[in-house]
Amino acid sequence: MGISTLRKSSALNSAAVNLLRNSGNVQASTKATINNLRARSLETEAQTNWHHKITVTEKSTKKRGQFIKLEVSVIDTHPGETDRPTVVAVHGSPGSGMDFEPLISHLVESGVRFVAPTTPGFEPSIVEPWKLLHLDYSTKGRALLLEKVLKEISVDRIDLLMSHSAGTWTGYKMAAEWECVKSACFLNPCGARPHKSLRPFAFVQTLAWILQQRSLHYLLMPLMERVYQKIGFTGIKGGDHIVVAQKIVTSQGFEDMPKYAYKIRERKLPLVFAFTLNDKIVETPVSKEMFLNHLGVPQHNLTRFSADQTPSGNSFCATEDGWVARGLLFERGGHVVHKAYSKIILEHIADLLAHAQKS
Repeated sequence: MGISTLRKSSALNSAAVNLLRNSGNVQASTKATINNLRARSLETEAQTNWHHKITVTEKSTKKRGQFIKLEVSVIDTHPGETDRPTVVAVHGSPGSGMDFEPLISHLVESGVRFVAPTTPGFEPSIVEPWKLLHLDYSTKGRALLLEKVLKEISVDRIDLLMSHSAGTWTGYKMAAEWECVKSACFLNPCGARPHKSLRPFAFVQTLAWILQQRSLHYLLMPLMERVYQKIGFTGIKGGDHIVVAQKIVTSQGFEDMPKYAYKIRERKLPLVFAFTLNDKIVETPVSKEMFLNHLGVPQHNLTRFSADQTPSGNSFCATEDGWVARGLLFERGGHVVHKAYSKIILEHIADLLAHAQKS
């Protein structure tokens, strides 16, 4: 949101106040409408203040000794307030920090500092096209970039690490190796093998390489739009963000995911896995395999929710050895489980934050 949006919000707020002040005989329903407009205006202004630009420097993967300067867009709801419980979020591909609404607003209301950088190449972290070919979009590369951003904004403790979709690959590495991470929430998690929208994987890898040839974009982008829309990314348009998305999903090192899972279990890191039966992008068996087989969480710690959100058992459980590791499997919700079941997810986030505060 820019200055023009902020001005519009202020104008809307002033108009509502003046209308209420100057009308001596305003009906209750009209007052309620004005109050709602004012509340929405103030909320818009607050969200505008969440967005920041952080400058970092990355090493080129193409040219030895070359460094790439980047401006990363970061949602930081309480800059510099290190005494607050802090949630750091890693979005999917394609995606942005705002993908975690409506969780952000509710967490802010409860006093949490929420931090969510947007990966360079996705709006609003726009970069020059030539830089895209020089950046490391692997699990390690995304984690290193995030580490630099968090250092710049003085985040040295992560009470809860939240990741979604393709962001969960980076989430696994961070949860396994970063001592500052105290708990984790994985939403629509990917696994240790290509999910259905990445198969056949060799073809997807070839397509990612071809997309780096800009001279072919006029032919490929209309096709990529249709492909992404078909698998569930409705309304997406062609552009450099698709190039970045393809680089991310083909650079993750599936063979490393079981190793990260083992380290997470060894740490006994409190965690929640939330996924759905009707996810068109990451099929249920891939997420379930990561949870039950690689993380080694017992089957009885996986709670299934019916269409009316009735749980099959106690979803706030722990393993026999006291590890807080919970799986939430929903009938519906598609690839945005946190939007469809925000209330349940928020309850579990609150519980994880309580456990994190003890460590």
